[in-house]
Amino acid sequence: MSELPTDVLKILAQASGMNDGPAKIEVIQEAVRIADAANNVDAGFHARLALQEAALTCGSADILLVAYTWCLSQAEKQPDRFGFHQVLWRYRWAIIYLPTFPEIPRQKIEDALADMTRRYEVANASQRPVHMLRWKVAMKLGDVAMAAEARNAFLHTSRDWLSDDVQTETVTQIDDHLFHERWAEAAIAAKPFLEGTITREGYLDTVLSWMPVPLLRLGRIEQAMAVHERGYRLTIQNAALVTQAGRHVQFLALTHNFPRAIRLVERYLPYCANSDPEDQVEFYPCLWMLLRMMQVAGRTAIRLRLAPHCPGYRADGDYELSELERVYHAEASAVAARYDRRNGNDYYTRFFSGLADVPSLARPFPIVALDAER
Repeated sequence: MSELPTDVLKILAQASGMNDGPAKIEVIQEAVRIADAANNVDAGFHARLALQEAALTCGSADILLVAYTWCLSQAEKQPDRFGFHQVLWRYRWAIIYLPTFPEIPRQKIEDALADMTRRYEVANASQRPVHMLRWKVAMKLGDVAMAAEARNAFLHTSRDWLSDDVQTETVTQIDDHLFHERWAEAAIAAKPFLEGTITREGYLDTVLSWMPVPLLRLGRIEQAMAVHERGYRLTIQNAALVTQAGRHVQFLALTHNFPRAIRLVERYLPYCANSDPEDQVEFYPCLWMLLRMMQVAGRTAIRLRLAPHCPGYRADGDYELSELERVYHAEASAVAARYDRRNGNDYYTRFFSGLADVPSLARPFPIVALDAER
């Protein structure tokens, strides 16, 4: 690969010093534009590798998929020049985001998995990462049988140089426990994250957002609040962590910590409303839960600072909780139905319907540590 232009290197260096989030992605996209304008394929490839990493962290699926497809095309043309194996390793990043878009047919997702299987066979690599990817995709599709089959194949396949690290595999195991509502098993698997043994932020914000409600289900309210506090501080550093924010909103609703939950909604709902449907299918039910719990607690109205593109927006900022609950019940139901139609099941609709029983878990538990909000 030839030496990269100074202006591209300068922009990428600037981006490397930024916190993860939409602003970082925009900076790297500028490096891509400069490289393309100069017809510098090496610079375009290098900038897109950085863009993929930033998009992966933020969950910007569309940006990641476009950048990866371009790099794959270049690496297939000139594998020695562009390091085909590093692109092959990143194939999992692209495929895991295909289910994000309900307009992408399920068959296309299956075809991509089959193509990855073939490519790994040609590279004489272990199928372990392919099986794990299929396992993760199956959970996103709400396909219990597919997930079980992929998990079993994963457990019976050895590791090699293209396998994911042990921590990534552990997070997938935690996700599987939660997918099957095995709350105690999830807490055991997540113990290194919960107790601070693991501090890798790429997964920590996710696991710490997953676990407060399961811990609440297990009656471990003090630990649940401590986990929330740690996860909350990580989440608010990145304006794109919509799904993590939504899970914290749900926990805050169940513990009657409404002021913090409202602040999270005001920050993340405007981003969510313009984001991928996957953000919405996660965030809208959590917002609905907050609106429901506030009414259970005796509230009838709320004041919110929202953007005009948010569903139910009012210019005066004054909302009746019952009306806003109706709006987000409809929004959550609609996006769940889109995924279910594509996936060929009713997983997301059943998940949302099942939240009707979650308020029974509610246990008022006021936040003590508010240092991050002062």
